[in-house]
Amino acid sequence: MKTYEFAILGFGVFPCIVALALRAIDPDLRILLLTGDSEVGGGGLDLMLPERLNAAARAVLEPMIVREWPAYYAQGSGEAVLTHEPVVLVDPVQVSLEVEAQFPGDAIVTSCGTVSKLGRFATFRGGQAEVSQLIDLTRWMGVPAETKIVGADGLWALDLPVIAEAESPGEESGAYFAIPLGDERMAIRRWKVSEGDSSLRPAVATSDIYAIMNGLSS
Repeated sequence: MKTYEFAILGFGVFPCIVALALRAIDPDLRILLLTGDSEVGGGGLDLMLPERLNAAARAVLEPMIVREWPAYYAQGSGEAVLTHEPVVLVDPVQVSLEVEAQFPGDAIVTSCGTVSKLGRFATFRGGQAEVSQLIDLTRWMGVPAETKIVGADGLWALDLPVIAEAESPGEESGAYFAIPLGDERMAIRRWKVSEGDSSLRPAVATSDIYAIMNGLSS
């Protein structure tokens, strides 16, 4: 049975960025990446707020940025608010290539299914490992529900991204990214709470998820 200091669990590019930032700080750390996606990085489109990351995590992120905007619309329980803070689109393919270059194959588990930890032992689909600390990003972010491409007319006729947080707990939370594709279309990436935990609200942009990422990579 393999032994790791950290196991990072999540969807999309976020767990990958955490794992790469940890590896950049200490190349000797034994890290297990557990992704619920069928491929590393998720293959979807994820937005990140680089100014909320510490220097180590930003350095990892920068080569993987494919587009950036100086501001975004923050959508909560009321009207969307123009927020003057840089936001970037991360290339999941580049993330995948970097992860696969830096981590051995047996330290990367895709389609990991439900992950449980009892004592020092983490169990996931198809395997088990001894893990000192399990970082479950789905507790804060939830899981991606769907991604749709829509025509940028009416509500979606925007030249800046939208980051919408969940208004209330529940599976149909309303958290999403809306990403301008530059060709009169928008990509809408929705998030929902983890299965069986409908008390949580996905927080795709709040300080909590960035505080976790910074704390791990400091």
